[in-house]
Amino acid sequence: MDSPPPLDVREDLNLAGVETLLAVLRALPEEAGAALLVGHNPGLHGLALLLAGAGGGRAARRAARDFPPGAVAELACDTPAWAHLAPGAATLRAFTTPKDIR
Repeated sequence: MDSPPPLDVREDLNLAGVETLLAVLRALPEEAGAALLVGHNPGLHGLALLLAGAGGGRAARRAARDFPPGAVAELACDTPAWAHLAPGAATLRAFTTPKDIR
């Protein structure tokens, strides 16, 4: 049976800014194929916009306008290692707000 993925609760990330959040992602081990980052705005909003750059179409336009509490941004990138994660390196695949799931 597979063990659950590690959970790293970090109080120091409460209300963290974009650069701090980006540094956390860049420090992930290379074998981590995915990450779920839960936090607060304005940091998460800024991080999503920074990573998505100009890509993402309709989802990116919605996220740029409003990123309410409880919103989820799904980003994907082909970066070979977390350490190489850079602005514009990801595509915003989906953006969901609490109003979308009522």
